[in-house]
Amino acid sequence: MAAYQHYVNGLYLWQRRDPEAAAQFEAALQEDPQFAQAWSGLAGALASQAVYGYAPPQTVFPRAKQAALRALELDPELAQAHAALAHVLVQFERRYWEGEQEYLRALSLDPTDANTWMRLAIVRAMLGRLDEALADMTHARELEPMNLAYATNTGLIQYLRRNHAAAAQELNRVLQLDPAADSARALLGRGLLAQGDAEG
Repeated sequence: MAAYQHYVNGLYLWQRRDPEAAAQFEAALQEDPQFAQAWSGLAGALASQAVYGYAPPQTVFPRAKQAALRALELDPELAQAHAALAHVLVQFERRYWEGEQEYLRALSLDPTDANTWMRLAIVRAMLGRLDEALADMTHARELEPMNLAYATNTGLIQYLRRNHAAAAQELNRVLQLDPAADSARALLGRGLLAQGDAEG
């Protein structure tokens, strides 16, 4: 029970981008070193520290990979561990095709994970397969319609497809719901500049 409580605390903090999430997953693993989900959570939390600027990527991403691999040793069918490994492969090692396969493996085990659909969309966008990326992001939004990150990333993909009107529609919707969504505002500005509108 102590391990599970630390694990739940870790999930709570991780969802809020709190860098202390990793410490909670580590505490769970001190209680139960065989807790595969906690290893997977640790992988994700460590990677987030790099993504959000709390720690140098070269410090935490290798540890995140080790944690994901340990989770897979304990439970090869754990979807979130495959997704965590994919995230490291894509974001740190730039092994996009291998990362895509890990995301697909994760979704074969848990097709209802909207976040994995979003990350698959992003890696496919990186590979220039924008129609597939848009379909994946649409799937993520069908699973979690109120998640503004998915709407913002839909705007990003439409921007990359040079469909500026569709991108602006998505991003303006995000800003109506959350005026503090800086990533959506910055992307909307890029779209306006791409259309020659420096005043918008």
